[in-house]
Amino acid sequence: MFPVLGLGHRFYTRSERHGVVHSARIIGAVLGFAMLGSIFLLPFSNVASQGGQSQSLFSIFKFFIDNISSVQINGVNNELVTAYLYQLGFIMILAGSFVGLFPIGSGVLSVIGLSFITIGPYEVTSGYSFAQSGFSSGFYVIWALAIVEVMLGIWVFLATREKEDSLARQMRANASDVAASARVCALCGANNPPNATICINCRAPLR
Repeated sequence: MFPVLGLGHRFYTRSERHGVVHSARIIGAVLGFAMLGSIFLLPFSNVASQGGQSQSLFSIFKFFIDNISSVQINGVNNELVTAYLYQLGFIMILAGSFVGLFPIGSGVLSVIGLSFITIGPYEVTSGYSFAQSGFSSGFYVIWALAIVEVMLGIWVFLATREKEDSLARQMRANASDVAASARVCALCGANNPPNATICINCRAPLR
């Protein structure tokens, strides 16, 4: 009807959406950096330790990489499967920490990687219990960060969708108000602004 009618609202919608997304990406990047630090610095599990001392996830990954050939000698067994699960989990969690700017992607990657490490042993080891896992603080911290990343991504989606829906309703209401107060051309039927003296479509005088 009037091409310029919703221009300001559309700009406002984009600005609001970009503001929410920008804030979420900053928070996501901070969470990703914290996750990266946890991977290398915090004790994660004692699964690869001979003395029962917890090691960081990176140290566990490195241990399995360095010793994978000796583990493979015995064929497919629980130790080999555990090594592969930790390697795959480490890669996905590491990737998740690097894409913190995209919270939902970071969270999903990290949760999947952690699920390999957390749930995998139950599938390959008969009689396995969580008490045998030997998980330490790093395990719980990374899980917490991954869940927060997912929640942050969901919040961004819901917040931007709510704003867009609200502004869409406002634009429709404004359009209805303009249409109600418009002067209709008797010649072509076009809607014109209330103070128009000639039709913007056919240029006929308005009465």
